[in-house]
Amino acid sequence: WDIQAGQGRRPLPNIFFRNAHCALLVYDTTSQESFMNVKRWHGVMLQCGPPHAQLVGTKVDMEAQRRVDRQ
Repeated sequence: WDIQAGQGRRPLPNIFFRNAHCALLVYDTTSQESFMNVKRWHGVMLQCGPPHAQLVGTKVDMEAQRRVDRQ
C-alpha cells in the first residue's frame, strides 16, 4: 500500500497495517521535509503496524538535488 500523507493529511487508519509482517518507510532524498516525515510514520507504525520496517530513499540518482545526507 502507498499510504503517503501529504500536507494537511493524517496517516490512514491501521487497517492498512493489518496482518502486515513488515513495512517500507520511503522518503525522497531530494526533500528534507519528506525525510523528516519518516519519524511520524515510524511512530504510527509502532502503534498499530508491523514490528519490522526498512528505510528506503528514492531519487538517489539525483545527486545534485540531494537534500538528505547519506548518514
